[in-house]
Amino acid sequence: MAKANDFINIGISIYGTLICLIKLFGYRQVGKLKRSNSANFENMLRAECAMLVFVFLANVFPYIIMDVGTGLFLANCCYAFVYFAYYVLLTAFVYFATEYISKETGNRIKPAPYTFPVALISAAIWVISAFNGMVVDTAGRFISRGPLYGLGQIGGYLLIIEPFYYIMKYRKSLDRKNMVLLSTFVVLPLMGVVLRSVYPGIVYMPFMILLSIILVDNTIRYEQEVLIISQQESLAKTRIRVMLSQIKPHFLYNVLNSIYVLCEQNPEKAQEAVGDFSEYLRANLNYIEEEDNIAFTKEMELVRHYLSLEKIRFEDKLNVVYDLKLNGFKLPALSVEVLAENAVKHGLLKKEEGGTVTIRSYLEYNNCAVIVVEDDGVGFTKEDLEDKGKKHVGLDNLRERLSSMVGGTLDIESIAGEGTRATIRIPLVDSVIMLEGNDEYHSS
Repeated sequence: MAKANDFINIGISIYGTLICLIKLFGYRQVGKLKRSNSANFENMLRAECAMLVFVFLANVFPYIIMDVGTGLFLANCCYAFVYFAYYVLLTAFVYFATEYISKETGNRIKPAPYTFPVALISAAIWVISAFNGMVVDTAGRFISRGPLYGLGQIGGYLLIIEPFYYIMKYRKSLDRKNMVLLSTFVVLPLMGVVLRSVYPGIVYMPFMILLSIILVDNTIRYEQEVLIISQQESLAKTRIRVMLSQIKPHFLYNVLNSIYVLCEQNPEKAQEAVGDFSEYLRANLNYIEEEDNIAFTKEMELVRHYLSLEKIRFEDKLNVVYDLKLNGFKLPALSVEVLAENAVKHGLLKKEEGGTVTIRSYLEYNNCAVIVVEDDGVGFTKEDLEDKGKKHVGLDNLRERLSSMVGGTLDIESIAGEGTRATIRIPLVDSVIMLEGNDEYHSS
């Protein structure tokens, strides 16, 4: 039976040591991203790893050392290190728990003044006990209670109860998850004590503490992942808000400039344009500020308003063709409007006789919504993509929004003198697709 217990202790200690080393290696790899409190958690891991290593050695020495007395002495030395590492771990846990509770509750909590003295005295008592058996008698391999077992437990209980006191004191500010998380360092070691009294021979304490550490570590990593995701979403929305703030004034300026020109050339049409523009603002101004995706049909309302205003200004120089075979999906606001505006301003209006803007939508074979904005204007070359060293901010912003909001792409193809084609592709993984008939509209 003794050998079976030894082998169980050896096997579990090896497995536990590997887990601790892997977790410590992981913390080292992300050292620059660590929060301050993780230093205390790393100390807990180091102490736990030391405990498991010395449990392993204590159970191995009696088998590999030929001299029985020497083997038992070395085993007792190993248990002395186990006890010392245990109190180092408890001290690190007190500091970890108080800092963790401080962060979660907003209260400034510090470990009690007795923490270090109690830890040092208790560690000294247990280290001495490893050789004289006054608290726990290992007899080299067998674990049994010594005459001062109850007294030797006081220090450990004081250290464990300290963070448990803060849990109870600030329980209204802690959610249930935090309370259960920290309480495992009280409950699981106590379960180890109960198991040891029922079935002696197994060194339960390091193994039960390891379970607590794994639970705490997994919870911390989950909280960090949630925090990172939340920060990324907040950053993405901020960037989108900035992008839209750049696009909105640009769009409004162009519409108002068109009306301004009409006021001089054709007052009656200018009045009509003002009416259209005022209706546009009343119905759709909120959509321009929309940070989430909007329905493609809503986007096309914006596009039709814009092109109608441009049509009033440029008359026969601007023709528009709509060929919309797919409507039931969402996309970032102003996605198509930006491309339609570019087609008019940079494509058709630089061509003396003007031309046609064609807007098509359809479902591609790979389950992608495709929107094509095409013109037969002047086109451009790759060298034309940079105007006096300045990049086209509108297209860069559109690519960024498509990528971050719907996982979409934007491709631009152009031939100088023939025209430009802009193609948006949006994967329809989670979208509800609504196929409609050829909703074609011609404006000539």
